[in-house]
Amino acid sequence: MTESPTTRILIVDEHLLFREGLKRMLEDEPGFAVVANASEPGEAVRATQEWKPDVLIAGLSGRPLVRMMQMLRRLPANRHPVLTLVLTTTAEATRMVEVLQLGAAGIVLRESSSQQLLKSIRRVLIDRYPMEGRPPTGVFDALQDSAAAFEPAPGARRFGLTARELDIVAAVARGESNRTIARRFSIAEVTVKHHLTRIFDKTSVLSRLELAVLAINHELT
Repeated sequence: MTESPTTRILIVDEHLLFREGLKRMLEDEPGFAVVANASEPGEAVRATQEWKPDVLIAGLSGRPLVRMMQMLRRLPANRHPVLTLVLTTTAEATRMVEVLQLGAAGIVLRESSSQQLLKSIRRVLIDRYPMEGRPPTGVFDALQDSAAAFEPAPGARRFGLTARELDIVAAVARGESNRTIARRFSIAEVTVKHHLTRIFDKTSVLSRLELAVLAINHELT
């Protein structure tokens, strides 16, 4: 039997105790290996080049906040691509959107459980956009406000969505409910649900929020 490949992880956070605790938790999980950790963003960029991790878990809080955002801007220039999962103490919608626009693959609130974090790591590895924890107020509005200025990711695609499905994706990105979508397109709510089931299947997302993030990232709105 062929063994599953090990996911190589780099941790960056200003707090040593947090890094050590997260390292122990991750290495207790089969298939994960913490190859390095860093206390500040510049060190993390260098460690990414040296250790070539698959996933970078970045603590976005405290004094290094501005430098952490700068790190997110610098990472795409690396020869070795890395998926960045941001751990944050705030659910501020505009901050989350900014982090996603800078290339983060997902966001996890620090108050989330260890199981939520592990699930998020696995999901970013299959091209999803997890945002675990308490749904942030206003994130749909912030996503919509940013859509006009947002530069889609390289290789943006349509996922085989039909014209009607794209209309519904855009409505979801605006934060509209199933009832509002049904009224907008003069269809039954159950039909909206059927469309969303197919959309979720085609795009491999698990929630309306993930769909909204993916819609902005791939210019589907």
